[in-house]
Amino acid sequence: MTRLLLLLFLLLSYTVYSQEDAFTLPYTFVQEKPMFEQCKDSLKEKQFGCFKEQLDKHIFKYYKYPMAALEMGISGKVKLKIRINTDGSVTVLEVRGIDKLLEKETERVIKTLPPFIPGKHLGKPVAVTFSHIVNFKIEQ
Repeated sequence: MTRLLLLLFLLLSYTVYSQEDAFTLPYTFVQEKPMFEQCKDSLKEKQFGCFKEQLDKHIFKYYKYPMAALEMGISGKVKLKIRINTDGSVTVLEVRGIDKLLEKETERVIKTLPPFIPGKHLGKPVAVTFSHIVNFKIEQ
């Protein structure tokens, strides 16, 4: 009887845990990549290029170079790691860069991303992680 209760508890725990995007795959390993709406008609081998292109366009369109960073001459790279959830929403997992001002702006812009078409693995929606580098350059 105790084994049956333990088994039931474990099954219930797994079900609750699995409903919170617990199964996460890196972008390179997922069978059906998450994508921007603009990429849905792309050939499978061109989806990664389309994804990166649309992400870069979004970042370029919405980022505002922090005035304090401009005044201090701060430029450099910001490393970003996001999770595209099973509902297409985005969660920022990590932002690391040369300066907090650039990190904060990168996170702000990423939070304005439109919902994605979620990734799928073995026919089921899965959360997908993606890493990207944003390069902040001061134009002279």
